[in-house]
Amino acid sequence: MKHSITFRIIGLLLLALVSYNYYACKKVDLERVPLVKVVDVDNITAVSAFVSGEVTDVGEGDVGEFGFVYGAGDFPTVADVKITCPEPFV
Repeated sequence: MKHSITFRIIGLLLLALVSYNYYACKKVDLERVPLVKVVDVDNITAVSAFVSGEVTDVGEGDVGEFGFVYGAGDFPTVADVKITCPEPFV
């Protein structure tokens, strides 16, 4: 009799687990984003630097421009100074 109750409890727990996984898991559509790799930074002075890079993946979205941004802070944005480059061929 004890084994029958144990098997029923285990069965209910397994059913609850399967149901939770079925209803809780949702499909997430991921979008490839552009991937840029800085290859070299050279000839750094107080007012200039030579930077080269490579666009390794143009992603799936509409990218309007390719290039570099720079500024005095740690995380420059396109609101800072930017240099645009021709569209890469990947």
